[in-house]
Amino acid sequence: DGYIQAAKNLAEIQALILNYKNNLYPATNPSAAESSKNSSKSAYKVTKAGVLKSWEGNPRVVVIPEGVVEIGKNVFYGCDNLTKVVIPEGVKTIGECAFFECTKLKEVVLPNSLEVIGGGAFGLCPLTNLSIPEGVATIGGGAFCNSKLQKIVIPKSVKSIGGRAFNVHSGLANVSSITNVTILADEITLGGAVFSGGFRLKLYAPNAPLSLFSAEYKRQIIFTYLTSEMEYP
Repeated sequence: DGYIQAAKNLAEIQALILNYKNNLYPATNPSAAESSKNSSKSAYKVTKAGVLKSWEGNPRVVVIPEGVVEIGKNVFYGCDNLTKVVIPEGVKTIGECAFFECTKLKEVVLPNSLEVIGGGAFGLCPLTNLSIPEGVATIGGGAFCNSKLQKIVIPKSVKSIGGRAFNVHSGLANVSSITNVTILADEITLGGAVFSGGFRLKLYAPNAPLSLFSAEYKRQIIFTYLTSEMEYP
């Protein structure tokens, strides 16, 4: 096979043996190019660039390891035993659908270093409480769709929220639990139906331009399917 090769001297033989062992047993040092850490219930892999690529097992509580700067796409997709996630300082990006359909996930601790929450990152997770830290600039489409959140505060740093980020999909028996939304940003781009799916929503945006409250916006984007109260700047 690829590891059985002719060697001319002892040094070459030792090099071949070392290469063979490295391929059989990847490095466990988190600073290595590919790192993995094993416990009784899980093992994870982090790239040299700090991207969490996989997490084996189906744990109840996950504490993302130090040194991770990005939680990769689909890493915890469908982990139906997961109830709590703690994400440490240093993580800047939560990838698309990273925790999608974790149907018992109710608690997430987000770091102040966070900048991007990818599309569908926490979609179909029954989150009941969420603090989006100042520093987050982008919230992707469907990032928190079908949650159990009641109050949401969008910090001043947020510049973009994708379509249906907090919405409840039409056709479902349940409706949005969200009753209060505060947008602290003064410049923000909002996708379609960001908060739709509920019956009554109070929206506060003290720093936002009046265009955020235009009749066109109210009719077509946030307030589709809603009977809402608004508080103008």
